[in-house]
Amino acid sequence: MMPGPVLTADTVLTCSYSAPVSPVTTNTRVLVAGTPVLVLTDAFPVAGCPFQVLVGTGTKPQPCVRVQWRSCGDLLNGRGRGLCRVPTPQTRPHLASQS
Repeated sequence: MMPGPVLTADTVLTCSYSAPVSPVTTNTRVLVAGTPVLVLTDAFPVAGCPFQVLVGTGTKPQPCVRVQWRSCGDLLNGRGRGLCRVPTPQTRPHLASQS
């Protein structure tokens, strides 16, 4: 089991470069304190990632555009989808995808 509380639509998330992640959930059945919990199949778009790579003598923007969860632990909602939980450095269950 992955440690940590479940993530909800109110959880503040950022990509590896501190840009905000704005989860979009389709879950309306499982709530924590009145807020939908996030599930593996939800969308996690990233806005304003500042990451750049070196190209020759300059740089090229290569921002994170979404976070994709590879696993969300063993807790399931009523429809069998994994509930996302706060990750630890040892588990790293997500990937930041760049354009």
